Amino acid sequence: MVFSIGNFEDFSGLLKLYASLMPIETIVLNMKLLLKCFL
Repeated sequence: MVFSIGNFEDFSGLLKLYASLMPIETIVLNMKLLLKCFL
């Protein structure tokens, strides 16, 4: 999956929003799940 710079900025913005809503443990768990999807 290829991100353009604009998409990456949106994605990091979403991550910041997500981080403000979710506990750290949940973010780590979800990032592991995302990595499994990408790899």
